Amino acid sequence: MVNLRNLDLNLLVTLDALLQEQHVTRAAKRLGLTQPAVSNALERLRYLFKDPLLERAGPAMKPTPRAEALREPLRQALADLSNIVAGPSAPDISQIEQTVRIVMTDLAAELLTPRLYARAAREAPGLGIAVLPWLGPDRTDQSILRGEADIAITIVLSSSQPDMRRELLSYESYAVAMRPDHPAAEAFDLARWLAYPHLILSARGDPHGVVDDILAGMGLRRQVRVTVNSFMTIPRLLATSDLLAMLPARFLSTVPREYRLIGRPPPIDMPGLDLFLQWHPRRDSDIATQTVRGWLKEAMAEK
Repeated sequence: MVNLRNLDLNLLVTLDALLQEQHVTRAAKRLGLTQPAVSNALERLRYLFKDPLLERAGPAMKPTPRAEALREPLRQALADLSNIVAGPSAPDISQIEQTVRIVMTDLAAELLTPRLYARAAREAPGLGIAVLPWLGPDRTDQSILRGEADIAITIVLSSSQPDMRRELLSYESYAVAMRPDHPAAEAFDLARWLAYPHLILSARGDPHGVVDDILAGMGLRRQVRVTVNSFMTIPRLLATSDLLAMLPARFLSTVPREYRLIGRPPPIDMPGLDLFLQWHPRRDSDIATQTVRGWLKEAMAEK
């Protein structure tokens, strides 16, 4: 029995090339080696197999019966070894039976879930989509860390967990939403904006946000009268009152026509919002979550 610890696997690669080319110079060119190096390897192979392997037949070389018998087993062995080193091939997404759990706001769910389902139905019928509520960045981090969610669409704060994978999904600018016949709609400015009650969105019910920090720096305050934790509760509230709301401008495109809300540019220097795709490193190689992340990026880019 051959001691495999003493076997140079490069010799088998060289033998495979020699059997295919049946010519030392062509085999050397195929392997990126010199002709003397391949000739030397052939001598070592002859010693290893106790057989000439290739014999001169005019300008070419002819495999011996032993070499012919080695041809297919050798090619299969090299292919198997290559597959072992490369690792298992990625599963076919169309054959996967798995549910991907995604944390996102109801606005993101309204925009993206129909597109996700359409892609899954077409390309991965065994793939399920579970939408989980976004309850703020801190709780989202914990859901990802505990394995309760696979992906999140979220914002990143200074307190956010560092050991996460994150990829910028979109940049959201803001608009002040209101009903079309709101008294502040005409000649909208800072004074008119501050003169009316405000509605804010907060996952934790906090009536103080980034806008209030900006106003405090200007020595100003606004009247926050309503705090909600769902985008879907906002249209009716704005349409039936004098409430104003600073919201992602994209929100206005999702409002049912019956509410006919309008938007005005913020009367303060309001920075936009970066939305991130977030997942745990343990999901890096999971084909289902990889696929859904790709779908989410494509769907958001289309909006």
